[in-house]
Amino acid sequence: MRSFLPSLPKATVQLPHLSTIEEMAAPLALALLAYEKHILELQAPSVLCFGPLGLGGVLKATPSLRDIPSLCKRQGIGLVLIGRSTQLPDAIEGIQFHECDTLDEAGSHLCKYCVLHQGEQMHFSETDDATDTRDDPFVNIIGLKQAKQALIYAAAGNLPILLYGPPGAGKSLLLSRIASLLPSPGSEIKQELSALHGHRVERRPSFSIDVGMRQADLYRGSVPSICKAHEGVLIVDELSHQKPNIRTTLTSVMDVQAFGGYPLRTLVASATNACPCANLGSLDRICRCSELQIDAFWAKLGHPLIDRFAIAIAVTSENLLTSEVTTTSIDHERIETVRALHMHRSEQEILGLLPLYTKVAGSTQQSFRRSYLCCKVARTIADFEGKESVTQVIMEEAMQLYLLPEDRHYH
Repeated sequence: MRSFLPSLPKATVQLPHLSTIEEMAAPLALALLAYEKHILELQAPSVLCFGPLGLGGVLKATPSLRDIPSLCKRQGIGLVLIGRSTQLPDAIEGIQFHECDTLDEAGSHLCKYCVLHQGEQMHFSETDDATDTRDDPFVNIIGLKQAKQALIYAAAGNLPILLYGPPGAGKSLLLSRIASLLPSPGSEIKQELSALHGHRVERRPSFSIDVGMRQADLYRGSVPSICKAHEGVLIVDELSHQKPNIRTTLTSVMDVQAFGGYPLRTLVASATNACPCANLGSLDRICRCSELQIDAFWAKLGHPLIDRFAIAIAVTSENLLTSEVTTTSIDHERIETVRALHMHRSEQEILGLLPLYTKVAGSTQQSFRRSYLCCKVARTIADFEGKESVTQVIMEEAMQLYLLPEDRHYH
């Protein structure tokens, strides 16, 4: 082809994974239209065609633009072509949004834009994500309101948290943001961390135990590698796929807060599927696991380990058309204040909440460890809300933050 067509201008069309024919049609048709109009040579900034193309060349409306503005900044996109009746975002410098009824109209906007901006190159934003994540750790995560709040409580109270649900629900994405919720370490902690890591450390560290890791991998290095999570976050994704001795080690770490003779005071954040087929809680896939199979799945994870999580919450698939598209307000100062309060709070204060827990739990009262952790969560919620005492409403909220599949009555 090179000898016959040596100098044809090219258009790169990037499509989402598993795109439908309708989703492929609009950008491909626009690329062909741009070639026909001889505008590929103009080298204008990138264009995003957002929405499926219907029969007859009609560009269909999309439910909302959600995280499209931040995507445009990251990818250097200057023009967004969308169907009408789409809720447009506020004006954004350097990005134009045009509603189009038909492909011809979209092509007209494309031609005009490329002529006006020929030769321009938009800069890819490399710092926007980091800045946005510091301001709002949950930026670009739609919905999942309860899970986000649970992560905030976990960060404030240094409470081990377990997220469970079907693939694609957002568990791993949420885990990746939890380190951004933690406050900056003080000078003493920085010195301790720098000594452990062997270099200057300014931010709370994060260490992930990946699937396939062996026990020996956790001991690697002059200081065990897992201890790099000290005073930070220890992330264990795909808990059900981890090796049994890794899960046993995790249970021990949550108890003694040490490993290999080194301190390991860390926030443990983990995620897992909820059943053997992984579909429990999914909107579009059917779970055919029996209650016995689901119980056996959780028994395999290990009840001693599961019992040590202060928060266990379902992250289920959400309908993005009805999910809230709002910026999460994160009070970082409040998180830091609550963490400081918990450092000086005695165990007796937590134990003093057991009578209230017993009253609220009634016949559902569980093990002493489970009861104690629930009281600790309730105390964290009260501190976060600036309340002196734990009320019955707060205790009930704390109990709702630890519900396993057997408690949620999926079947």
